[in-house]
This record gives sequence, structure tokens and C-alpha cells, in this order.
Amino acid sequence: MKKCPKCGFEVADDKKFCGGCGYKFEQKDSSMNESAKCPKCGNPLTPGKKFCGACGTKIDNTATDSKSAKGSEDDYYISITSGHIQWNILPGQVALKITESDIDSYGKVTGVNIQDGIKALFFVGGKYVAELESGSYKFKNIGVDSKSFFERIADFFTGVNKQNAENAGIHTKKCAAITIVLVREVEFPLVFEFKNTRVGMLTCDVGLHLMTKITNLNEFYKAHLLDSQFVSYVSMEQLLSSIVSRVFLEIDFSSDDFLKRADELKNAVNKNLEVLYPYITVSKVIDFGAGSEALSRISQLKEELYIAELEL
Repeated sequence: MKKCPKCGFEVADDKKFCGGCGYKFEQKDSSMNESAKCPKCGNPLTPGKKFCGACGTKIDNTATDSKSAKGSEDDYYISITSGHIQWNILPGQVALKITESDIDSYGKVTGVNIQDGIKALFFVGGKYVAELESGSYKFKNIGVDSKSFFERIADFFTGVNKQNAENAGIHTKKCAAITIVLVREVEFPLVFEFKNTRVGMLTCDVGLHLMTKITNLNEFYKAHLLDSQFVSYVSMEQLLSSIVSRVFLEIDFSSDDFLKRADELKNAVNKNLEVLYPYITVSKVIDFGAGSEALSRISQLKEELYIAELEL
């Protein structure tokens, strides 16, 4: 076994990707150009900036010793294409927080693209205000910088979102701190692997693949992102693990044909979630099996899911 250098998750030695965060092993990091100039246009760079202020080229300034985990995260979720900021969620993540300091690093941009299946929530002073759906948003002004970024973003809000944003003062320079949360609004997979665990009257290895969805984005943010930059599949699996284990004991499994009891399992898990974590629900059970073969099958699926996201 080896540990992921990014999140510390343990994986088999032959795995190419981390099952916790999607990190690709043997990935080589490069350091920022010693001349501190843009490699494309030669413009002098301000230390710490992630993009060239003149042409928008992304600057890789992550040190080889990975001084900060945030630096490596930024390489994924912030990029600029044709002057548009690309707001993306990392493979293996459910939600990601962007702060005003991230906005300061963009330089001058012409718009924002929000990844398909992702919703951007805007919080002012920690309170939910408005949201934008996935899509491409082009600024009317060419070369918008951080000082006028939120004023231009406010142009894209409509209806109640627009009214709430105006009341919160997003379009002004005097409003409270603004935080953007990118969150999946579609189903996402959670994969569980239990070894030598009790399931009804049986003791065996169990693999479980669930599809889950966040049903209350505002409550999810308050529960998980006030003090964290992102929420991963792994952290959600850890959150639900004790619930799933409890349900295993509640249902009278008398054979290893667990998939026939999938609906019963889903309903029991959701009943517990309604009490403990009412902002998330299990929509379906994809796979549920016992024994080494089932565990190996579901473990392989977990890696394939991360690889698929990386390719996308």
C-alpha cells in the first residue's frame, strides 16, 4: 500500500489514481519560471499570481515540495480559456469554495464559464444570496478586473436572485465578504468497502455503490464549507459510513443476494439521513454485494469513476 501525497488516502501500489481525491501518481509538478515573467508574452509577473495580467496565460507557480495543498488545488479548479475564467470542481469532489482572494488572482478577464452539472452559489457575509446555473457568461466590458468583477457578475442574476444580490450589495464595493461555492447539482457516486463486517446474521466483506444528491445546498454549505475549502467523495463516504453500518445490522440479511434488498437498504439509509444530515439523500443503489469478488468489483469501479472524471 502507498499513501497519496495530496490527501493521505491509502491505495494499492499498482493503482494509478488515488481513490480519495483522484490524484494521478507519478505526476510531476513544475515550479514557476525563475525570471518571474510570463512564458507567453514576457510580461513581468507579480509573485503568487496564478495568471498573467497581460494575456491571461496560466502560471504554474506550485513549488516541487508542495508547500501548500491549496496551490495544487488551484491548478485544477481555476483556468482561463479565451479570456473566460473556467470554474470547475476537481474529480472526486462534491463542492468547492472560491474566495475573494482567488478572484484577485484572475487578472483581467472577459467572462466566466461554469462547468456542466455545477451550480455557483453566492454568499455575502456567510449568508446565501443568489446562484448561477452552469453555462457561459460574457461580460459587457472587456478586461474586467477584480475591483469590478462582482459588479459585472451581478448583471447575470435574474428574478429573485437579482433582487437578493442587489439587497446584499454585490454590485457595490461596500458589501460584506463574498464567497462562491461550486457544488454538484446532479447525482454523484459514493462507494463503500467494508471488510469482515456484520450484515444481519452474516459476517463478510461487503461492497456498496450508491448514487446520492444534495437536496439543500444552503444547509450543506453551512454544515461542511464554513471552515473547509472543499468537500470530497471520501469525506462524504466517511460521513455516511456509520449510518450504512448501522443499517446493515437492522436489516435481516439471510443470504448473500444483497441486491434484492437494495430498495430496503436505500429507504433505511434515507430515514437515518433525514434525522442526521437532511440536506443529502440516496437516490439509488447501483451495486451491493458480499464476498471478495464483489469487494474487488466495487473497488475497481471506484478507480474507474475517478479516471472517467479526470478524462472529462
